[in-house]
Amino acid sequence: MVCISNNPKMNKIIKYIKENKIIIVMTLIFFLIRLPYLDQLNLLHDERDISLSGYSISKTGKDLSGNFLPLTVTNIAPDNPITSIYYSAAAWLFTSQKNVFNARFPYVLISSLLIFLIYKLILIITKNRPLSYLTSLFCCFSPWLFHITRLGMDVTLAFPTLLIAILFQLKNKKIFSFIFYTLTFYNYQGFRPLIPVLIVFFTLVANQKKIILRALFINIIFIVALFTSSFLIDRNVTQARVTQVIFFNKILLDSKIVFNRNTSSASSLVKAVFDNKITESGNYILSAFIKGIDNTFLFKDGDYSAINGSISGGQFLIPTILFFYFGFIAFGRKFNRYDLVVLSFIPLGMIPSVLSTNGISFGIRGVFSSIGFSFVIARGFSLFYEVISKMQNIKFKNAIIVLVLISYMFGVLNFVYIYFFRRPILMGEIFNEHERKVSQFLMVNQGVTSRYVYTNNKESLERSFLFFNKFHSII
Repeated sequence: MVCISNNPKMNKIIKYIKENKIIIVMTLIFFLIRLPYLDQLNLLHDERDISLSGYSISKTGKDLSGNFLPLTVTNIAPDNPITSIYYSAAAWLFTSQKNVFNARFPYVLISSLLIFLIYKLILIITKNRPLSYLTSLFCCFSPWLFHITRLGMDVTLAFPTLLIAILFQLKNKKIFSFIFYTLTFYNYQGFRPLIPVLIVFFTLVANQKKIILRALFINIIFIVALFTSSFLIDRNVTQARVTQVIFFNKILLDSKIVFNRNTSSASSLVKAVFDNKITESGNYILSAFIKGIDNTFLFKDGDYSAINGSISGGQFLIPTILFFYFGFIAFGRKFNRYDLVVLSFIPLGMIPSVLSTNGISFGIRGVFSSIGFSFVIARGFSLFYEVISKMQNIKFKNAIIVLVLISYMFGVLNFVYIYFFRRPILMGEIFNEHERKVSQFLMVNQGVTSRYVYTNNKESLERSFLFFNKFHSII
């Protein structure tokens, strides 16, 4: 019998658990708090089509259109999230019971890694363990990530794979980094304009001056190869997405330019200088960026898209605004190089949002920026704790602590109340709850010769019925 103390592998595992027990506990809690009422609302069409396509591939090897192990999946709600589809296919190998919970559970599971990934990313950059814990805590335990990581969507998988790619890049493991960047690229389309920027950014951050040109050259070749492959694998999706970028949206830019010039009394030359594609693109990007850093978005109303937001308040709990402003004070007292690196996550993360003309939304497209905002809040909390610790007046100190705790308790309870008790009523139609109810009605009445159901989207209802019908083969 071998003692555990003499087993190097077991000792290594025990040592790792002891060193990372805080992050392990945080991960477990983050996983468990997202499980209750996971099926309270029906699947979005994106969720349903990803899950159903994965189920079809898992059971038959073919997608819903009959293509065998395809690299491009068409005629579904999202734009070819091939990584998520095969991830769902792998998950369906463990169960055949199609329901909302089983469709979302694999994404809740994989997104639990965000606690560790965000912690590790900040730790590598800052070398500050407490600050890394706090950033991960404020980011993952926010309404922002709580909401989107309960959805079985492409971004729920793409965000962890993006962070894994970044971590491998920072550790100079290029092959693994390229693999995970590719998995992210062929999953969530919204990250496509972000990926090349992040690759270049972290190349400049991670490499020494002597080898930076070589690293840039290799990474640029990879970026070119990645985008070239997209025109071979999913050309139609890529071309459609390109037209949604503000620089290439000719119809939108032309309409704005014509309107501005027609409402100006200046000469044609002056109009051409002030009203053109460059100035209009800049105005659009600036306007979108300002909305993305607005306190109303961050702490009060949340995302501009009802689907992407929790509708229960801001992206962060409103009491967090106290630490947010303390964070800027902290930067004023002491500003390090790593502060600039992590703060850069805010504008970088907004790139998919500010460039897209397909509606203003930051909750999903700008999710990478949540790490930067959380870092500001973490720095603010550290300063707040420092200030409170140095207070001489015990009664005043305790009063402030109690006030902050009560504010947070009320913020959490208010979030729980709106998210779980009002949101199902307010958002039921957007989450296609009617399709689930009609599907259940049809299953109960399958013995009836005929039933007439009136709908303005027959194909969508049929697909939902296919998902919920336990007795209908997908083959």
